[in-house]
Amino acid sequence: MPPKTKPQDHLPPKGTPKLITIRGVELSVDPEMFDDLDLLDTLDQVNEGNGLRLAGGLPRVTGDKFSKVREALRDPETGRIPLEVAREFFIEVMESIVPNS
Repeated sequence: MPPKTKPQDHLPPKGTPKLITIRGVELSVDPEMFDDLDLLDTLDQVNEGNGLRLAGGLPRVTGDKFSKVREALRDPETGRIPLEVAREFFIEVMESIVPNS
């Protein structure tokens, strides 16, 4: 009889990036990056309404795709990136990587 498998047997190895596409931008995000007190502090402050923390948190999460993310979030009429739109994107990334967060 084969040994019983445990659910964690089916998980990707630690450090394996997860590919996600949000608002047309494909990102490769390592879920392990969220095992970081500084990033969690940023996330907490964003959740509490401090949109200014997005300026530091979003580039850390999106890496070399940050400029593509900025263009995807930019309002074509005003040329600006509204903080609420950036916050929503940030939350979408988090929910895609850590669904139970």
